[in-house]
Amino acid sequence: MRQLADDLKLAFHLADTADAISLRCFGRGDPPTIKDDNSPVTAADLEIEQQLESIIRTQRPSDAVFGEELAGCEGEITVTAPTWLIDPIDHTRHFTRGDPNYGVLITLIVDGHASAAVVSAPSLGLRWSAVRGGGAMLNGQRMSVSTISDLRGAHLALAGHREWVQQHDWVRVVRLMNQVGYLCGTPGGFLPAMQVASAQLDAFAEPWGAIWDHAALALIVEEAGGRASTLSGAAPSGGSLLVSNGVLHDALLEYLSRTSQNAEVPNETRN
Repeated sequence: MRQLADDLKLAFHLADTADAISLRCFGRGDPPTIKDDNSPVTAADLEIEQQLESIIRTQRPSDAVFGEELAGCEGEITVTAPTWLIDPIDHTRHFTRGDPNYGVLITLIVDGHASAAVVSAPSLGLRWSAVRGGGAMLNGQRMSVSTISDLRGAHLALAGHREWVQQHDWVRVVRLMNQVGYLCGTPGGFLPAMQVASAQLDAFAEPWGAIWDHAALALIVEEAGGRASTLSGAAPSGGSLLVSNGVLHDALLEYLSRTSQNAEVPNETRN
C-alpha cells in the first residue's frame, strides 16, 4: 500500500535538489529564453526539472511525471498512475531579476486528487508542505487559516491584473475590491496563496494558471483548513484559482463566479 509519508519525504528530497540548483543560479543574471507564450525559461528551470524527473523515475518508476518545461500537461490529469507535477521555478521573471519571490512547486496526484505537496522558496527561507488528511506545515510548524468571516475585515490579494481587466468583468471585480477591508499587492501566485494558509491573508485569487501552478497551493490551503476552487467554484484543475479561509469562500464566489469573458471595461483601463 502506498504511504503518503514516504511520498512527502521524497517531495522534500526533490525540493532540496531544486533549491540547491536555484540558489546556485540565483543572482547570476543569466538571460532567459522567451517561450512561445511569451514567458521566460532559464537554464535553471530546465536543470531542476531534468534532475527532479530523473530522481522520480529512479525512486518511483511506476509513477508518471509532468513538468512545465519538459513535458507539458494541460487541463485535468487523465493518466491512471500516480502523477508528479513539477513547476521548477514558479515566477521565473522574479528569479531572473534577482527578486527572491520565486519557488519550486511539487505535487503528487493520486486517483485524480492532490495527495502530497511541497512549495519551497529557498531565497526566502520558507517551505510549506501538506499531505491529504495530515494538515499543513510551514517550516515544520502546523498552519491554520484565519477566522475572518466578514469581507469588510478581510485582507484580499489579486494577481493577474491584466487578465482581470481584459478578460473579465472588471467593474464587478472592482466592486469586490471596494468591499474588502484591505486589498494587498502581490508578487505572484504561490506566496499569497501560502499567506492564506498561514492566516496572513484571508483570500487570494488569480484568473489564469496551469494545473502545476495551482495543485500544490490548493492542497496546502485545504489542509490548513481553508477552501480552494476555480473562480466558478469547481475543483481546482488549472485555469483560475481562488483560495480562502473557507468562511469567506461563498461570498467571494458571489462576485467572482459571475465575471465574464470580454466584458465591457471602463475606457481608462483599456490597453
